[in-house]
Amino acid sequence: MNFDEKFILEHASREDLELLVKYLNESFTNNVKKVELNRRQFAVKILNEIREMGGNSICNLIRSKDADGCDGPAYDEVVKDVAGRCNVKFEKKDDVETVEQKLLAHIIDEAYNKAKPEEKRKMEEALKEFEPSEDFGSLLGGGMLLSQVLVGVMGGLAFRTMGFWATLSLARKLGIEYATAQVLGRAAGVFLGPIGWAATLLLTLTDLAGPAYRVTIPCVVHIAYLRQCFKSVSENTKKEKLYRKKDSLNFVRLDEIDDDLTIVTLN
Repeated sequence: MNFDEKFILEHASREDLELLVKYLNESFTNNVKKVELNRRQFAVKILNEIREMGGNSICNLIRSKDADGCDGPAYDEVVKDVAGRCNVKFEKKDDVETVEQKLLAHIIDEAYNKAKPEEKRKMEEALKEFEPSEDFGSLLGGGMLLSQVLVGVMGGLAFRTMGFWATLSLARKLGIEYATAQVLGRAAGVFLGPIGWAATLLLTLTDLAGPAYRVTIPCVVHIAYLRQCFKSVSENTKKEKLYRKKDSLNFVRLDEIDDDLTIVTLN
C-alpha cells in the first residue's frame, strides 16, 4: 500500500496534526487553525503550507497552482531541499521515502558521533533493550554507524524508532509538547539528550540559512516518522486496513474514520 503524504495526513491522529500545526503556527496565512475542515481538506491545507514554506527556501520560479491550489514546489522537492541543507548525502533519483530514511539516519548518527564518551557508553547500554546479548560498544567502535546497528537489530522498525526519537527531540528543542511522548522506553530517555543537541545544531545552522527551515525541517522529519509508522503497521498486520494502537504511537483504527464527516478543529 502506498502511503503518500496526503494519505498520511488524512489518517494521522489529532496529536500528530496538532504538532504540525504548532510548527506552522506562525506561517498560516488563512487562519486554518481557527476553522473547521474535514480531514481531506485539512490534510491538503497542511501539506500546501509546508510546500509553500519550502518554496521560500528553494529558488522560486513562477509556478501555476496545482489541483490542490498550491503554487509551491512538490513535496519531494521540499524533502530533498531539507536533506541537502542538513548535509545528507542522497542521489537525485532517490524517492521521497529513501531520502527521509537517510535524513533520519543522519540525525541519529550525528547525535552518537558528537556525544561525549560517557553519553556514548549509556547509549550503547540502552541499546540492550532491543538485543540484550549484543556487544554494541564493539559494533560501534568497529566502524558501524548507529543507524546501521539499529537496522541490523530492529529491521524495518528501526526507521520508525529513529523517526520518533528525532521528531520528539525537535519538538522539545522548539518548546512544543508532543502528546504521544507520554510513554517512553528506557532507550528513548537515554538517546533524547544527545539527539537534542544534534537537533539544536541543525536548527542553529538553518536559522542562518533562512527562517523557513525552522518550519520545514521539523515538519519533514515528523511526516517521515509517520510514514514509517503506517508502513510498519501495515507490514505487521498484512492487511489493507491499518490499526494505530493506543500506545506511544497513539493510533486509531483507520476503518472507523469517515473522512467526509470527520471534523478537525484545532484551536
